[in-house]
Amino acid sequence: MASRLRRGFTLIELLVVMAIIATLMGLLLPAVQKVREAAYRSECANNMRNLAVAANNFHSQVGYFPSGGLLTGQGTVRTKIGTQANNQTIAQARNQNWGWGYQILPFIEQQNLYELLGNQVRNGQSVADDVFIQTTPLRVFICPSRRVAAPPGNIARTDYAGNGGVIVTGSPATQIPSNGVFQTNGNAPRLTDLRNGASSTVLFGEKFTASDRYDMTDSDALQTDGPVFAPFNRSNIRAVVVNGTGNDPLGKPTGAPYGDRSTVSMNAQMGGTTIVNQVPDIGWAYGSAHPVAMNAAFADGAVRRVIYGTANLGRASAINNTDPNTSLDD
Repeated sequence: MASRLRRGFTLIELLVVMAIIATLMGLLLPAVQKVREAAYRSECANNMRNLAVAANNFHSQVGYFPSGGLLTGQGTVRTKIGTQANNQTIAQARNQNWGWGYQILPFIEQQNLYELLGNQVRNGQSVADDVFIQTTPLRVFICPSRRVAAPPGNIARTDYAGNGGVIVTGSPATQIPSNGVFQTNGNAPRLTDLRNGASSTVLFGEKFTASDRYDMTDSDALQTDGPVFAPFNRSNIRAVVVNGTGNDPLGKPTGAPYGDRSTVSMNAQMGGTTIVNQVPDIGWAYGSAHPVAMNAAFADGAVRRVIYGTANLGRASAINNTDPNTSLDD
């Protein structure tokens, strides 16, 4: 009996199969990306909830919210009490130069990091205690839609910012936010100071960061991605311009949050003019890498979505707001 030759695939058949597989992948990929983003958003919201709980636990123990620390340049070194290196303690609460990110460490299970004194050893090298803390990234401060937490030895950054309040006028290079939950120079409000109630006052919001400047410490007026444990600055504080009218040069209501985009695309949208200081709140803006809306944690511990372009954010940022119509719900 003559044996039959086994017939292989023709080139055309292979191309047809490959085309079918590519089509299926093209159909499935958006669904996979949507599910992954939903998981990232949920993890991001959980991070912010943990920060809000930590700030409220701080309030329960101390009697007021963490302060924003001193302004950058006034006190960039962690405040310690005592002149002898082997006999120092950490200055507490309003007496601490470093801001909210450092002050809540004991309330996010980082008591040991908070209490570090004296030089530490990392990779066989002696590292000053302040530097060791500033280069210990923590996952709770990072939004997974934007990036992963850097390994130890890199600057500890944050994708979440404390509510510094409002900017009444001027450019982000010259104006300092005020009237927020996190204030500078040792000032710190209590829950009873939130005139419109805890459920209507932003505690933390995701912060806008130019997508081509992730993990970059800017030398210009953006300066949006420096250390989380630093004193009061644009790396860990956000604010809202409240006296703007209409849209800013990027087409969004002045002071409203918006999604991350590159400085290249922003410059192109503005007709080639530089972004720095041309948009009233560019250095202080809220925003995120999520589509449609960012997460915001409120003083009652709730985390809600704030749609990009929401103009009410300013009223929810000022602690002396008494407008009963303040709402950021979808």
